[in-house]
Amino acid sequence: MQLSIEMEKQPVHYVYQDATIEFVTVAVEVCLFLERSAELSRDEFIDKMLCLLPLLYIKARLLSKPDQEM
Repeated sequence: MQLSIEMEKQPVHYVYQDATIEFVTVAVEVCLFLERSAELSRDEFIDKMLCLLPLLYIKARLLSKPDQEM
């Protein structure tokens, strides 16, 4: 009971929304893949990027526009 009350007090910020966390997770995967891509063949690189880039695009499109903060 105590935990749920404390969680309700935390501000709901767009950074902590599920869509934002999913986007960041996919972006990290893309970055990690790019760091290790030197050891892959051209075809392996293209095949993997054809999976990752559309997923990254979809996750980016699902993000909500944040309110302007001052």
